[in-house]
Amino acid sequence: MFNIPLRVKNIIRRHDTCNPYIIAKELKIGIIYGETPDRVNGFWRRVLRRKYICINEDLEEWQQKTVLCHELGHIFLHPGYKNYCMAGRTYFSCTRREDEADQFAAEIMGYSSDIEKINILDFLKNGYKVNQTY
Repeated sequence: MFNIPLRVKNIIRRHDTCNPYIIAKELKIGIIYGETPDRVNGFWRRVLRRKYICINEDLEEWQQKTVLCHELGHIFLHPGYKNYCMAGRTYFSCTRREDEADQFAAEIMGYSSDIEKINILDFLKNGYKVNQTY
């Protein structure tokens, strides 16, 4: 089990910012916006030793930032894990990893956003809904 609040504090201190876009840039992680399959807000992949985070372009700005934080959570907490975890579409038990990435996103968003953690966690658990506003 990870001490996620401490990890987030250390990452913020190391990069001297709580902005996930700047952290991704400093780590040379490419961010790509585009269409994603239904119920997929984003994912990360390593291609030829380079890391990329793909984010659904239809999400609102705060939702895109939350997805970026979630995927950064996977990169920091589960760098060697290579399976996609999509609810109802995989036989792998991935809830622990997804919950850890959700908690990581909520922690870092707590520093860089005024949106409450409960709303961030609700968005990450329930996924994208067109009329969802906070």
